[in-house]
Amino acid sequence: MKTLWHNGKIYTMNKENETCEAVVTENGTILFAGSKKEAELCHAPFDRTISLDGAVMFPGFVDSHMHLLGLGEKLDRLDFTEMKSKRDVLAAVKEKISSLKEGEWLIGEGWDESRWSTGEILTKDDLDQISDTIPILLKRVCRHTVVANTPALKKAGIDETSVNPEGGKIERDEDGRLTGILKDRAIDRMFQTLPKYTKDDLKKILETGVQHCWENGLTGAHTEDLNYYGDFWRTYRAFEHVIHRSNRKFRTHLLVHHEVIDEWRKAGFDFLFGTPFLEFGAMKIFADGSLGSRTALLSSPYQDDPETNGLEILPNGQLVELVKKAREMGLPVAVHAIGDLAVERVLDVVEQYPSAKGKRDRIIHANILRHDLIARLKQQNHLILDIQPGFIRSDLSYTGRLPECLQQYVSPWKTILTEGIHCAGGSDAPIEDVNPFKHIGAVVERADGRTDENLTVYEAISLYTKGSAFACHHEHDRGKIQRGYKADFTIVDRDVFRISQEEISKTKAVMTVIDDEIVYTAY
Repeated sequence: MKTLWHNGKIYTMNKENETCEAVVTENGTILFAGSKKEAELCHAPFDRTISLDGAVMFPGFVDSHMHLLGLGEKLDRLDFTEMKSKRDVLAAVKEKISSLKEGEWLIGEGWDESRWSTGEILTKDDLDQISDTIPILLKRVCRHTVVANTPALKKAGIDETSVNPEGGKIERDEDGRLTGILKDRAIDRMFQTLPKYTKDDLKKILETGVQHCWENGLTGAHTEDLNYYGDFWRTYRAFEHVIHRSNRKFRTHLLVHHEVIDEWRKAGFDFLFGTPFLEFGAMKIFADGSLGSRTALLSSPYQDDPETNGLEILPNGQLVELVKKAREMGLPVAVHAIGDLAVERVLDVVEQYPSAKGKRDRIIHANILRHDLIARLKQQNHLILDIQPGFIRSDLSYTGRLPECLQQYVSPWKTILTEGIHCAGGSDAPIEDVNPFKHIGAVVERADGRTDENLTVYEAISLYTKGSAFACHHEHDRGKIQRGYKADFTIVDRDVFRISQEEISKTKAVMTVIDDEIVYTAY
């Protein structure tokens, strides 16, 4: 079916300010981008003519780092993201628990003590007062910290005698009592204890996640979910079912957690193996935690807790061994590294064990980058930074805890791009809102006041179009409105190049098009 798209502002993203009047698509591919007159002269007749009604069209926006199943979970669960106090959270838990059936857990998402006026953290004792029989698990917004009540801790086999695992922490108070707070790899035992999702549950939350992405103008995502919901196969089959059998088109690039990589390889899979809508990416590895949990690995101690400089998730040479394993499998790696020391450790390893020609490693987040690290990154032209522009706004309450010597190195995205380092833009949903324009607004406006490091609108949008395409080796067919590229479009309600910085974050998707098919419309 041949379609003419017209009557709106169309940004090709080939170069800054380049627009066209009309786009012609057929069978999921762009045939033409140029003047309406030429489109009609050279490509008519059309099976469909779609008026944009003055809306603004971009190449399809792709989120370069999220957790799609996690997003569906959050949308389906008790959500504390907007709550302003510990009291509000506990009231919501108390109300919810009254509706639970025997044997059910209460699981909530998104609490953040830094947004509360008191800053007082949740504890086991708080939750035990609500219920000392029903297991309660509440995930902090970063998901690198959780709080659990006594029944949940018992089910996970965590008690006063439990010791910290490598790369994790079981917190205790001054008297040595459990607080119920678990960090990073200490959470693993809890997750292994949780009731397992059924196949239908997984399909449902994935459908919820995809729908939410469509509604926010996303045509695809690079997502990491394969190690958290039972076995690898059950999770992967949920993706297969939703995206292929249920025909919910979404360009899905699956990172493969190192703990399921053997099962993945045994199944005969390989890098970029798959279909136009579901393919595999790099091996995912965690090097550190988060700033909000004080588990991001820094080169100097935290200012508000000088006894720690964060957590090394994979100590004692384990990071080296995993990267070597990836190379033996012919795989690039995608490593979560927020703190400067974590980034340094990753660079040490990938410099020693470089990826094969044509395969690009990724560092996810890379929030704190010293000048010497930027110089080293510049030499790694096969390496991509998956950055989260929205963190500029959400991390404002955390950056003050960094040592003074590192505060100047937070989110230096303008410097990075100027140095020619490849970047892609993502949300880290469900940690942050998936709406890409909220993140674009944050990095253009520079909510942290670092106007020397703010991006232009074009640079910010490029992160989600050309940047995300390059990160998954699809720069030849995605990320631009150009002949031969995929007919994936994000269509929004305002021209972000012609409005104030403050308005950008209010931009809404009015239509999402994937493979020439309208999967969402606000009309």
